Amino acid sequence: MPVQNTAASWGLVARWLHWLMALGLLLAAGIAWWSEDLESTRARYEWMVRHKSIGLLLLALLLIRLGWRLGNPVPALPPAMPGWERWLARIGHGLIYLLLLWMPLTGWLAHSASGLPLRWFGWFRVPGLVEKSESLKHSAEQWHEIGVWVLAAVLLLHVAAALKHHWINRDDVLRRMWSGRVGRGS
Repeated sequence: MPVQNTAASWGLVARWLHWLMALGLLLAAGIAWWSEDLESTRARYEWMVRHKSIGLLLLALLLIRLGWRLGNPVPALPPAMPGWERWLARIGHGLIYLLLLWMPLTGWLAHSASGLPLRWFGWFRVPGLVEKSESLKHSAEQWHEIGVWVLAAVLLLHVAAALKHHWINRDDVLRRMWSGRVGRGS
């Protein structure tokens, strides 16, 4: 199994980064959603510190992923794929990368503007981006929430497109991100 991408498939590093980030997104979203219903302010705060720590980890993974992508070929799309689908795939992936940057940055900005300290998984203090500002905190929280819904919609379309390629088109788009293998029966 190649570590680097090839013209035909994603390499081990790109696949691991993709699936680690997918898992991290699910975990961060689940924690945020679940912690809203906690009655204890202290427990909610502690769980949201985990949510924010995962968000910053996702930001670091995104930067690694972007660097890796710049230094590796992007596998070619299936030759039978229509031009409009290729265009949508490029737009969709661009939006995903933009939103994966937007979400942790707006979350970090909102937390920074709260004036409260943040310790990444309780290990070290994360520097604030700005001084305390209630108005900026409120705005950044709104931007973050809007980003949640836009990212959710784009990711649902991303998953639907991958499943369409696998079950309807019967091509290797999903398989090469899942296992790196190309060709039915591989």
